[in-house]
Amino acid sequence: EGKMQDVLIQAFERRVLTYAPGLPAGWQVQMGNIGQHYYQWRYGGEDAGPQKHVKGTPSLPAYLSIPALAVVAPIEHVGVDKDNNMDIPKDPFNAAWFQPGTVPGRTGNAVIDGHLDWFGVKEAIFYYLHELKPGDRVYVRDDKGIDRAFVVTKQQVCVWNNCPLQEIFGRSNSVRLNLITCNGNYNRTQQNYDRRLVVFTEAVQ
Repeated sequence: EGKMQDVLIQAFERRVLTYAPGLPAGWQVQMGNIGQHYYQWRYGGEDAGPQKHVKGTPSLPAYLSIPALAVVAPIEHVGVDKDNNMDIPKDPFNAAWFQPGTVPGRTGNAVIDGHLDWFGVKEAIFYYLHELKPGDRVYVRDDKGIDRAFVVTKQQVCVWNNCPLQEIFGRSNSVRLNLITCNGNYNRTQQNYDRRLVVFTEAVQ
């Protein structure tokens, strides 16, 4: 409205949080995406933003987008750790794709994980993953700039060493993408959460 007002701004690596006391209740705290990676995804030309329908063989995943959670992040490619479990992203604000498994968009169970939190980081990329509900969309952009859409079907919490691995990583005749993060209580001695949250999605045809 052309009026000057005080705004408190706190910038993070990929988001900015603002507090404007002069706005109505419920609108004073707002969050927005920032950074070159978001600019390219949002305004990058003809291939910017998720396409509704795509054809062709999916290539290697490059970016993950979850509009309901304001997540737009690079995807690292990982294998297994020293304990033969799926490895985790090196950056708490990146996602990680299980490279020995299925490429997102191809038939089978593709798996992407991300941190709930991290050392000195209270809210990492999948901190709000539990808020996803059936019907929400998830997009994966491959290294050719093609987006593929997935829709959330369900979520499940399981004991960290007793999750349904076949359903998460096993063979499937459907095109699926499963998202994983930590859940439950943190054991400082073992440096591990005692549960995992899995969000199951299927490709939008």
